[in-house]
Amino acid sequence: MNQEKIGKFIAKIRKEKKMTQQELADKLNVTDRAIGNWENGRRMPDIVFYKPLCEILDISLNELLSGERIKESELKEKTDEVLNNTIKYSTNRIKKIKRIIIISVVAFLLLFFIYTFWTDYNRVRHNENPLFMIPIRENGNNYTYLGFGYKMKKEVRISPNEPLSNSINIKFGFWLFTWDVEVFNPTPRNLWVINGKDRTLTQIGSYCITDTKGEDKASSCGLSIPLEDINYDEYLPSNKEDIIALDSSSDLTITRITFYDSKYEKVDIPITYEKNNFTVPNLKGEYVVLIDTICDRGTAWYSFKLKID
Repeated sequence: MNQEKIGKFIAKIRKEKKMTQQELADKLNVTDRAIGNWENGRRMPDIVFYKPLCEILDISLNELLSGERIKESELKEKTDEVLNNTIKYSTNRIKKIKRIIIISVVAFLLLFFIYTFWTDYNRVRHNENPLFMIPIRENGNNYTYLGFGYKMKKEVRISPNEPLSNSINIKFGFWLFTWDVEVFNPTPRNLWVINGKDRTLTQIGSYCITDTKGEDKASSCGLSIPLEDINYDEYLPSNKEDIIALDSSSDLTITRITFYDSKYEKVDIPITYEKNNFTVPNLKGEYVVLIDTICDRGTAWYSFKLKID
């Protein structure tokens, strides 16, 4: 069917009937814009309007679909032509609808893949479990997780439920290729305090760490909870002039050390410190020590309780 020819025919007959687009629209309970689209050949009337439109314009269905008046002598020939054109139009329309559906489904799946992949990849990089992946294979300490078009492999030390940062290796990618993922762990490294010959893992009362990867300068890090709300299960015994050092295997660097008394008031006394150790000042009693540090992942602070004899 020739939409443009049919549209011009509708407009011609409407004008012969001395009707405006609005008057025709009112009779069909549609908008004048719909009539304009028909007459301009942009759209065909829906099939439910064929019969009432023919009755209003006093034309036959064959004439409407052929876009012209049909003589009696040409009726059979035009009827066959209209039927063939209608079948061809319907077939093309069905193909067009199928094509639109296929494109829409493909676009939806592509967007869904991008969203789920990007979400899971960023969660894994920040030491969070993926949302859209399920475990599908276990081989010793190696676990494979499958998402929508992507996968992750991780090799663990003890359990598949341990934090991602404890994994020996994490690979992320697709069926054909994967790449190693460097996980950002928002939890501070263990804080070992070496006091003389003793090596004690302190109870970290509170901490804060900021990811600064890709930035020129690490940002400062404030207290996440008040010091007075921290419970310490033990204190570290020491004497004046003792050297207390952080674990030398750590890449943490001390930037500031602050002492607080039993009332959590800051003690105004100079503290001598180097990269990973400090000297116990000339004090006596129990104190809360707050150590500000910096590392390749950003800034962090740690606190523990110190008893000075």
